[in-house]
This record gives sequence, structure tokens and C-alpha cells, in this order.
Amino acid sequence: MSDYRAMLADRRSEAEQGRGPAFAEDDRIGLDQLWRIVRGGRLVILGAFLLALLVGGLYVALAPPVYEATARLILDTRQKRLTDSEMVVSNLEVSTQVVAGEVESIRSNVLVGKVVDRLGLTAEPEFSPPEGQGTAWSDAERRRFAIDRVQKQLGVSQVGISYAIEIHFRAHDPVLAARVANALAEEYIQETISAKREATRQATALLEERIAELSRQVEAADEAVVEYRKSLIAEVGSDKAGTGQLMAELNSALVAATSQRADAEARFATVRQLFEQGGLSAIRNVLTSPLLERLAPLRAELAGEMAQRAITLGPRHPEMVRLSAQLADLDRAIDAELSRRMEEMRSEIDALARRETELRAQIARAEARQAEYDRRAVRLSQLERTADATRLVYEDFLSRFKEISGQIEFQPAEARQIAVAAVPQEPAAPRKAIVMAMAGAFGLSAGIAVVFIRAATQRPITSAGALARITRRPVLAVLPYLERALRLVPFARPRIRPESQAAFNEGIRTLRTRLFANRSMATPKVLMISSALPGEGKSTVAVALAASLRDVSQSVLLIDADLRRSRLRRTLALERTDACLVDYLENGRRATKSLVQTSAEPAIDIIAPMRLTDQAADLLASENFRSLVTFMSLRYDVIIIDAPPVVNISDALTLAPHADATMLVVRANHTNASLVEAATARLEDAGAVVVGSVLSQVRRNDATDSELYGYSYYY
Repeated sequence: MSDYRAMLADRRSEAEQGRGPAFAEDDRIGLDQLWRIVRGGRLVILGAFLLALLVGGLYVALAPPVYEATARLILDTRQKRLTDSEMVVSNLEVSTQVVAGEVESIRSNVLVGKVVDRLGLTAEPEFSPPEGQGTAWSDAERRRFAIDRVQKQLGVSQVGISYAIEIHFRAHDPVLAARVANALAEEYIQETISAKREATRQATALLEERIAELSRQVEAADEAVVEYRKSLIAEVGSDKAGTGQLMAELNSALVAATSQRADAEARFATVRQLFEQGGLSAIRNVLTSPLLERLAPLRAELAGEMAQRAITLGPRHPEMVRLSAQLADLDRAIDAELSRRMEEMRSEIDALARRETELRAQIARAEARQAEYDRRAVRLSQLERTADATRLVYEDFLSRFKEISGQIEFQPAEARQIAVAAVPQEPAAPRKAIVMAMAGAFGLSAGIAVVFIRAATQRPITSAGALARITRRPVLAVLPYLERALRLVPFARPRIRPESQAAFNEGIRTLRTRLFANRSMATPKVLMISSALPGEGKSTVAVALAASLRDVSQSVLLIDADLRRSRLRRTLALERTDACLVDYLENGRRATKSLVQTSAEPAIDIIAPMRLTDQAADLLASENFRSLVTFMSLRYDVIIIDAPPVVNISDALTLAPHADATMLVVRANHTNASLVEAATARLEDAGAVVVGSVLSQVRRNDATDSELYGYSYYY
């Protein structure tokens, strides 16, 4: 016993320092660890999955079908006009914000209320309020309830980034769903037209009132202009146009008079200059008059005759004298006419000067009258501008009134229905596939969540390294998972997978070697094998270790000390005899040799109870059991005690003093770390020499599977 206590201290030190035979393995959580947790809780996950499918199936079977009808509108951006005039309500300038506003308009209780009234939905059972005992609903309350219900079952959305709007409506009646969807689309289109028509009528009425008022203002302004113009003409003498025309005529006359005077003065100056230089004879060829025009030919004729006669007649000839006298008379007449003509030119210049002066005076008077008219016409201009502006406004309003009057009955719709809601043939809800898929996904998620929560709260042992750190003792062997019916005899059943059989056998050999072939310490005579909880494989390990020791020619006795829940007798197919451990411990009268039975497969000696008892702790603490262990220790090389679980019962604690060494079997991914710690502490407090542990039922993909199944490569 002292050797094993020293060994315990050495191995505990090695485990704490990370040396020695303990499996120093990293316990960090990875994908493989998560998979192990999921695999370990597969039954919980499967149960949650099936339960969720059951609930989903019940919902699908019991829920009333809901049908969805869809109508589609598109906002029409094309402008329709009969004339070039603008509409009172312009067409929509479509944008994302405008489409969103129209979507809300379709959802509004105003439009929905019109559909409720149009289709009489208050009489439909689906949209009628519940009739409770003593509850009376007014017509307004029924209508409001129907509107709320329709809004809840109504869906309106924009189609992508287009200008199209989808109207979805759900109802238990497929025909009613299609009717409501189409009615909403039609009512929305009609509402837009009615709103524009009403706005046009209101604008027409306002224009009529304004036109009547402007007509009175135009008449008053025109009358004011006429009256003021009459008074102005009466005071000034003429209007602006007459004065202007007079001034134009006077200016023209003045220009003409000035020009005539200048011409006359120029001619007179020329004549006077010639007269001063050569007398009247010098101006005969310059001046002209009717008389001069008659006298000039006569003189020329007379002078010609004198010249002709002078050839034959002398100057004193009477004929020549007569001709000379006639010529002198003609010259005197011509000179007199020239003198008169010069005076006439001088008189003409004086008359033209007087005419020019008179014209200038008249122009001055006209200008004064014009200035007075202009001064007085400022007010007239103001009145005329007022009248013109009023008339312009009147004409604009009158033109707009005529345009709008023609638009009342023609109001283009801003939207058109591009898809009519058809009566749905299949219900939209509940969608069986989706409901079942969601139920299954929820069940899987819930099951996985429960498994992970349980794993987080229970902290199961997942690896040999974790087990070594928790117990502070070495892990003596790692054993694979075996089917429940084959755990006790894995090496003799051909149905076991070869790699599992090899790994299990190799694990048992490793356990045998480390316990019984270690020359550095004495081998235990009595070995107790226990676990924290039932079902961790301690009985399987006990049977397998006993068979392995027998294979190396050691005599082994297996004592089934689990008097409360013994299974070795039934599992090893032991015959029911009088060799009962419970009977022996109760009275002690049977010989110890007659208690031993030999199992058929594997062939090992075993002492087992033939019946169960609730007084197990007292019986195991009795002197009879101590005597039995002492006696059998003399006959067998090794005694293996299959002890009950440590937690919750004290049977194993009672057996601890009888064993030279105690080994704890821990089920991988099942046993809580806190229970393993508690079991180790309880055994130590009871005086047990815990030499190590065995990690059993390790599945593939566990943290230690590379160490476990790697042995199969050699077999």
C-alpha cells in the first residue's frame, strides 16, 4: 500500500509538471470539439427537430388557408394633352420619393374606406367585428374595424427601382382577395382623376369670380381714360396727335419758307452784283419775266434789221433813225422791266422773311401747347397704363378660363393598371414547404443550442489531457466506443469493426502493462474499478482487463460488488445458482470456494450477486466481505473489484480500504468535469489510492481519436 501511495505522489507531480505518462493534450475548443458536442447530443437534436416538425405539421394542417391576390400599377410619366395649355394639376414628376408617397396614398384609410364602402366589406364575416355578448357595434365602428382589418391584410410596395407598384391583398376567400386588390387599383386610379377634376372645377369657379371682377375694373379704367382725355382736349385745344401733326406741318412750312428766302436772297445778290458792275445791260440775261421774254425777241429782230439795213443805208437815213428810235424804246422798256423785276425780287425776299417769322411764331405757340399737353398727359398715361394692365390681366384670365373649362371632362390618369389580380388557385399561407423548413431549421437550431448550453454548463470530459488535468493523475488508457451489447467481450465478437477491436484490445493491453508490468513499483493485488456515474464502461473495462491478465497466465478473480445494479451475471450469461454474493455477505455460512463461477466467454472466474439489495453499503462494510477479499487474495494473483459509481452512493467509498489501487473510468464527452473532480475527492477522502483513470467510449473524430485509432495501422 505504501508503494502505491508513493507512486500516486510521483505521478501527480509528473502530471502537474506536464511530464510522465499523462496525455498532455491541448483542451482548446476547435471544430472537431464542436462536432463532438453535436454528435454527442444527436438524440436531443433529433428530438427537437422531430418535435418542431410535428408542431409545424399541426400548424399547416389546422391553420386556415390564406390566399393572396396581386394587382400591379405603373405611374404613367407620359403627358396627354388636347391642347398646348397646361393642366390645372400637372402630371407627376416621378421619382423614388414620389413613388413612396403614392404607396402610402394607396395604404391610406381614406382610399381603403372607399373600397370598403364600394364592396360592402362590413357585411363580410372576415372583416366584421366579433359579436360578443352585450356588445353593440355602430355602423361607423364596423366601418372603422373593416378598414383596420383591410389595412393589416394589405401590402403595397414598389417593384424594384421601377415606377410600378404592386398591391398584395390576403384573405381566406380567394375571390374576395382578387376583388379587393382590383378594387384598390381601380379606386386609386379613379381617385387621382377625381382629385384633378375637382381641382379643375374649383379653379374654374375661382376664375369666373375673378374674371367678373376684372371686367368691372377694365370698364372703370377705360371710362376714366376717356373722361380725362375729353377734359384735357377741352382745356388744351387739341389732343397730342393733332398738336403733333400741326407742328410737323409748321416745321415743314418753315423749312420751305427758309429755303425759298435763301434762294431768293442768293438770286437777288447775284443780280445786284451784276447790276453794280455793268448796269441794267449786265442783268438782261439773268432776270426774266413774261414781258422780257416778249421784248427780247423784238429787240433781237429789230437789231438784226438795223444791221441788215446799215449795209445799204447810212446812219442818218430816216429808216435807220426810225429803227434806232424803236431800238432805244425797246431798251428803255427792257430797262424799266429789269428795274421793276429787281424791286419785285426785293419785295419777294421781304415777304418770305415775314412768312418765316410768322411760321416760327406759330411753331412756338404749338410747342407751348404741346408742352402743356405733355405736362397734363402724365395723368392720362397713368390711367391708360392702368387700363392696359387691367385689360391684360383680364384677357389672360379669360384665356385661361376658356382653356380650363375644356379640361374639366378630360383628366388623364396618372397611373394605369398593368396587371389585373387573378383569383389565386393556391394558398399563399401557410406555405407548407417553407413552414416545415422553418420548423425543421428552428428545431435543429434549438436542439443544437440546448446541446451547446448543456455542454457549456456540464463541462463534459472531451480529451485525455483534460481528464489528466482534472484528476491530476495519469490517463492509463484510452478505449474506443463499442456497441452496448458488445462492450464486455469486444475481442471475441467478429461483428466489431477491426479497427475498433484492435484499438480496444491495445488499450486494455496498455492498461495491463502500466498497472501490472511496471517494474518500478509493486503490482496491485486488489484493484478496484469505479466511475463517477453509471454507464461509463467500468464493468466492460473490468471484464476485459481480467481476460487480458488471464491471457498472460495470471489467475484473476472478478468480484461484482455492484449489489444495487449488477449486470455482469446477465451480460456474461452466468447460470443462476446458489452461489450468491449477497447471501454470503448476509449470513456467511457458504464456503468461499463455492461462490466462484466461471463464465463461458470470456473464461474468467467471477463472484457475482444472484439478487440485488438495498443494504449494499452495510454488506460491503461487513467483516464477511473483508474476509472474502483476504481469502481470495491468497488463491488469485489479482482480484478486480467492479465497484458501484462513486457519486450519490457510498458503496465504492466502503470498498476503498479493501483495494490496493483504485482506477476511475470516465466516459468521453459525457461525464461532467465537476463530477469527476468530486468522485476523485471522495475516493481520496475514503482512503483510496487512485492510481489513474481510463477514458472510455471515445468515438471517431474525438480529440484523442488520432492516438486511439492509430494503433489499428499495425493490425
